[in-house]
Amino acid sequence: MTFDSVTFVPVALSTIVLCSVELLQDSVNIDQALRQSIAGAMPGEIDRVSLIGTGSTNQPKGISNIAGVGSVSLGTNGAAPANYDCLVDAITPMLTANAPLPTAYIMPPRTYAEFAKLKDSQNRPLTRPELIANIPLVSNSRLPINETQGTSNLSSRIITGDFTQAMLGVRLGVTVKPLVERYAEYGQVGFWVFWRGDFQVMHPASFSQVIGVL
Repeated sequence: MTFDSVTFVPVALSTIVLCSVELLQDSVNIDQALRQSIAGAMPGEIDRVSLIGTGSTNQPKGISNIAGVGSVSLGTNGAAPANYDCLVDAITPMLTANAPLPTAYIMPPRTYAEFAKLKDSQNRPLTRPELIANIPLVSNSRLPINETQGTSNLSSRIITGDFTQAMLGVRLGVTVKPLVERYAEYGQVGFWVFWRGDFQVMHPASFSQVIGVL
């Protein structure tokens, strides 16, 4: 066996949300609602970069771009899944590397619905193969459906793996601070939202993806 260290290099995720002074004054709980809404939206972006982050432009490198992660394709120009074969095929590189079965398949809502509508020749719901019957299919709207695959620019991907091997290193959790004076001349209050951390995996071969999904 070969072991190595994994280094976390924190990157920053931040934004500023503006709100009028009048709204803050006239609403009973707008301050609390804004904080909760902003803090709730940040994890979605953290999910996105953990799955497909490029590793550049101040992004962590997500699973889909980490060297050693398996990959299967639905064709040169992509294709819509007609059965569950691609989900089974995605497991092959993982098993070849002696990794365990995945804990989930993560996919865009479009693909999630496509699998839900699969039917056999007698129009009955298609049963998943026993190998993957108990692996959850998880919908995540942060996965894009406009990737390029050959002549198609409407492609998406499915990411799977043993997500117990995924690690999110948090240097500073989601923080919301009001900027009362900065936008005062415009009659507004800014809310500065900030998070700092990095994403890594312990064993890249424990993950795989299906690309070219239409």
